[in-house]
Amino acid sequence: ILSAVGCIEPHFYNMLLEGMDLDDKTLPKQMDKDKWPELRARLAAEFLKRNRDEWCEIFSPTGKYADACLSPVLSLGEVSTHPHMASRGIIRKGPGGEKDVIPGPAPRLSRTPGVPSPMGKGVVPRDGENTMQVLSEFGFTTSKINRLIDNGDVVQYKPRPRM
Repeated sequence: ILSAVGCIEPHFYNMLLEGMDLDDKTLPKQMDKDKWPELRARLAAEFLKRNRDEWCEIFSPTGKYADACLSPVLSLGEVSTHPHMASRGIIRKGPGGEKDVIPGPAPRLSRTPGVPSPMGKGVVPRDGENTMQVLSEFGFTTSKINRLIDNGDVVQYKPRPRM
């Protein structure tokens, strides 16, 4: 199902129930903590009746129940093409081509919009490319860093030999 629901305020919660075609009189009270397990089970059973995309259609941002605070939980493959994410430029292309996507800087500020590079080079580093440098700056010794790499606790980028 994989939808996120965040309707805490009564108005939004009631809109969720209406969009799900549920009567609040047949459910435990929203703010009765002792009844939350029962409420969770009832809502979960109802959510299983449709797939994620069907629920997102009902609770579309432009629809009648838009304020019910329901949104899809996207897979990594879906994030870069989702209209909401694309319209805001949240995901950017990485150095590895079309399928290499990276999150843009957040928050985006008007006077300091940021670049998607923690090292300021304008290029996103490869996984583990700066492991030695960063851990050294935090006071780790070379032998300790090498142990972390050998144990698989951190990654050190190793360029592939060119043939």
